[in-house]
Amino acid sequence: MASPQTAFDTTQFNTDSKQQLANNFRTFPSAFNDARADSTNNWNLTLAKSFHIYRSAKLQFRAEAFNLTNTPIFGGPNMTATDSNFGRITSVTNTPRLIQFGGRLTF
Repeated sequence: MASPQTAFDTTQFNTDSKQQLANNFRTFPSAFNDARADSTNNWNLTLAKSFHIYRSAKLQFRAEAFNLTNTPIFGGPNMTATDSNFGRITSVTNTPRLIQFGGRLTF
């Protein structure tokens, strides 16, 4: 799993534009598009209980939790070689834990 500060070793890349002469062709790409981000692994949970109240009346109670473990899934690293955040992860692709409760009355 990647960390937000160092998705990969950026010291292996020479991004200093001062070393390249003005008349030389650029051989170092300005962006890399082949890095991959972490896979999605969210745990969601739903608990439901139905209660029989009177004749045909029923009450259902639901508790739902999305991203139950509250685990962040980091986005892909910044792949623009000339950017100051090159090799750093600056985004999260999922939402924080969300818990909701609901009730349903049918008759």
